[in-house]
Amino acid sequence: MLAFMKSIQGDIWRGTRAIEAFLTAQEADDEESLNRDGKNCEENESNIMKNFPKTFIKD
Repeated sequence: MLAFMKSIQGDIWRGTRAIEAFLTAQEADDEESLNRDGKNCEENESNIMKNFPKTFIKD
C-alpha cells in the first residue's frame, strides 16, 4: 500500500509540474501577444495621425 501511495504522490507531483509549465508558457504567450497588439495599435495610431490631415484636403 505504501508503494502505491508513493506512486500516486509521484504522479500528482508530475502532474503539478506539467500544469505549472503549461501555465508559465501560456503566460509568456499572453504577454507576447499583448506586446504585439500594443505595437500594432501604436503603428495604427501613427498611421492615422499621419494621414488624418489628408482626409479633409480636397485636391
